[in-house]
Amino acid sequence: MTNIEKKLQQLASQNPTSDWKQKVEHRRVNKAWLDKSFETALRILDALDEKGWTQSRLAREMGVSRQQVAKIVKGKVNFTYESISKIEKALGITLVTILQADEEVIKKEKREFYQKNVLNYGMPVKPVNKVTSAPTYKSEKVYLRIAS
Repeated sequence: MTNIEKKLQQLASQNPTSDWKQKVEHRRVNKAWLDKSFETALRILDALDEKGWTQSRLAREMGVSRQQVAKIVKGKVNFTYESISKIEKALGITLVTILQADEEVIKKEKREFYQKNVLNYGMPVKPVNKVTSAPTYKSEKVYLRIAS
């Protein structure tokens, strides 16, 4: 065995094995809530940007550590209602809306359709939640609450 081969073998034995397979499996198994956590993180980043706040400021307002906020904005947190409530209160936003049985959420793309076609038939449409007109982290979404 040459010196180079010995050095490579020594370096390989010193480095811990990669856990990429476990990470991929975790992502596959938890995809549903991880996707929602990522979307929530984007909304939080938008709100921080709108307010001009840092993650440290959000941590102070929520009464949690800076590290916890870092996890939140990475989209890797399985939120509890307690943490969602703290975020909503600190940022003055709504992250979770529970709709009534006769309500539904639609994306902005369908807004014009409802305004042109549904409103003509007397069905009221009320805006629920607007994201800024120039969001930095995700595409603009406007949700409507449709009441029959």
